[in-house]
Amino acid sequence: MKIGKSEYYSLLFIHELKKHKPVSITEIAGLYSIPSDFLYKIAGKLKSAGIIVSREGTNGGYMLASDVDSLSLYDVVHSLKDEGVTICTCSSKEGCSKHEMCKAYASMQRDLDTKLKEIKLL
Repeated sequence: MKIGKSEYYSLLFIHELKKHKPVSITEIAGLYSIPSDFLYKIAGKLKSAGIIVSREGTNGGYMLASDVDSLSLYDVVHSLKDEGVTICTCSSKEGCSKHEMCKAYASMQRDLDTKLKEIKLL
């Protein structure tokens, strides 16, 4: 798994939200020169995952959800995924030339997930 723009920008977003005050997309976009449309998509995914909440009005904006006390890098990365990636497409494991590669990939993914869960953001 590689850390792409979505993951990087979401970490910048969360960094700003650590200030415990509502922050607007426009404010974050201006601070880091990130397109607002892109940030709205990221915010939608983080909100759906329960990582952030939004508040309407004059003092509105986005804030970290109150129940997110031990947010990890794993939580953020997996909230941005649209679908799980499945590499193994074998209908039967016996005789499949990719079976060993699929097992190795699954093992690496488990190890990576374990490490991402250890990296706490809050």
